[in-house]
Amino acid sequence: MKVIAVLFVLVAAVAANKIKYIGGDAFRWINGRVECRRNCVARDWNSCELCPMPDLNPTCPAPNCNIGANTQYVFPHPDPTMFWQCERTLENGEYGWRTIERNCGCMTLFNYAEQACIHPRDWSPDCPGVQNPNAVPNACELDCQDC
Repeated sequence: MKVIAVLFVLVAAVAANKIKYIGGDAFRWINGRVECRRNCVARDWNSCELCPMPDLNPTCPAPNCNIGANTQYVFPHPDPTMFWQCERTLENGEYGWRTIERNCGCMTLFNYAEQACIHPRDWSPDCPGVQNPNAVPNACELDCQDC
């Protein structure tokens, strides 16, 4: 029940683009994602610690976007040229979340710890046994038809 209450309050805060404090935790909507902070002192955002990254499931499933912490991170996909992200939705006047797949840029592979797509020489599988350790990034293509 506490999770439902937190999600309701969080959605209200997100809709209003304000910082919402719940106990010693704080949430705000920034750059299209919910940002979570913990152990805030006197409701001061700058005094808060970043919420810990969720534990990584070694099978690389899509994240449950109804868990607040999952909305502030991106997650590895079984295909390392892609990653999972929670996206805010608005349907019939109701805010919610959905899981979407995103592609890394050309010549990069996704790394969970970096929260970014990185050069293959710096990459190792986030999900051993699921991701190919010899993964090859997508080649770069020209966007111009007449080039």
